[in-house]
Amino acid sequence: MSSRCLCVFLVLPAALIASGHGDLPYRPAPGRDFILVTDFIAGFPVDLSSERNGKLDLSTELGLLLRLDEGHHLGPAVSFGCWLDGGWHSRWGVSARYRLELSERMCVDVAPGLILSDSPYPDGFAGFSLGASLVMDSWIGLHARLDATESLPEGTDTVLRLGLGIGGEPGLYTSAAASVAGLIAWRVSEMD
Repeated sequence: MSSRCLCVFLVLPAALIASGHGDLPYRPAPGRDFILVTDFIAGFPVDLSSERNGKLDLSTELGLLLRLDEGHHLGPAVSFGCWLDGGWHSRWGVSARYRLELSERMCVDVAPGLILSDSPYPDGFAGFSLGASLVMDSWIGLHARLDATESLPEGTDTVLRLGLGIGGEPGLYTSAAASVAGLIAWRVSEMD
């Protein structure tokens, strides 16, 4: 995992927190042209292409969704994740995230994307992803994501990631804390 990637996930949450987090727009409101996505998701990966399954999957998604019209938002998001499977592995990527407001308290997000790096094979393009989320009150959600990544020499590794996420201000704080913990763990592992 590159140190540049880790720095992005440390600096961005810290910058958002320092910028006056109480005024940051996490949910749609009349006259608001954009909302922020600050999701931290904990779940379980289910490997659909082999018998082995990971034990824990942690990921952060940060994005900026622009208002298209009443109840519809679209924008870019970056994601960083790690999972435990005989050791810690990591991935990061980008996606286009679409949000449909179902009601004042509930929305559905759909996010097709690209996985740009996957730790077993970190150099170059790694694969595709498709995520879907059901989010309540802009801060708690059920998340499902299908990842298809290259896994030489076997071909393609397909993993379904199911999880529970928190967003908004709690998600921003959790993502920042997890980024710091991840950086410390990465630095300690580099010393061995």
